[in-house]
Amino acid sequence: MNRLEAVIFDWAGTTVDFGSLAPVRAVTRLFANRSIPLSDADVRRDMGLFKKDHIRRILERPHVSAAW
Repeated sequence: MNRLEAVIFDWAGTTVDFGSLAPVRAVTRLFANRSIPLSDADVRRDMGLFKKDHIRRILERPHVSAAW
């Protein structure tokens, strides 16, 4: 009989945090600390990019750029 040695889960939204709520809340809070309100849609728009690129894209939006 073969012995099971490992089980691998894709934790990113599969078994925990369905809908990737934690990263959305973290980015929303980051900007809120600078008095820049972001909607979930603002944050989710470029979700999936490297975080550095994701933040850059958010900063390029006119209402965010003006407030920053």
